Amino acid sequence: MATMHPPMKWAEREDKVYLTIELQDAREVTIDIAGDGFVFSAIGPDGTSYAETLKLHKAVSKEKSTYATTGRSVFVVLMKEDAEWWERLVAKTEPKPANLKVDFDRWADEDDAADDVDVSGFDMQSMMGGMGGMGGMGGMGGMGGGMGGEGMPPGMGDPASMKQLQDLIANMKSNEDAPTDAKKKNSPFLTPVEEEEEDDDLPELVP
Repeated sequence: MATMHPPMKWAEREDKVYLTIELQDAREVTIDIAGDGFVFSAIGPDGTSYAETLKLHKAVSKEKSTYATTGRSVFVVLMKEDAEWWERLVAKTEPKPANLKVDFDRWADEDDAADDVDVSGFDMQSMMGGMGGMGGMGGMGGMGGGMGGEGMPPGMGDPASMKQLQDLIANMKSNEDAPTDAKKKNSPFLTPVEEEEEDDDLPELVP
């Protein structure tokens, strides 16, 4: 079966390119970037092979670029190595692909104050083979510094409260290894009960 070229559309911002590959239910999606080279391949829902190779206008960053596969298309965000407007997707030496058109829904001119496309609804993947945004676990929000607040009982982030908790745990741990009498003596939950002395003043019972 012959390899097909998928329909594509593109738009740009000063620092990035949005490329939408209109292939529904794509599987085995592979995207490779090397400088100004872009290579795409995938399998369509009917088993047809799709592929596209582009020589871009200028270089893009493989490390920063991402993509997402949805039920309707493959959405690619190509981060430019140098932030500048291209005005064209492919190099001037290359003919414009017949299957490429402008994405007017996302298009913005250099004079427009257009916002970036909202990609929060996409499961963006990194071109490096991992999950997008996972570099250095940056998305975890600083696990070490933030543990004292969210997700813990009120007041647990306070240093004094933490000190009390640590002292209580240390006391309970020492009681585990102590004799029974010592546990009773050291336990913060047990109150010692004084034994009543025998009353020697009671008269002796005569049978």
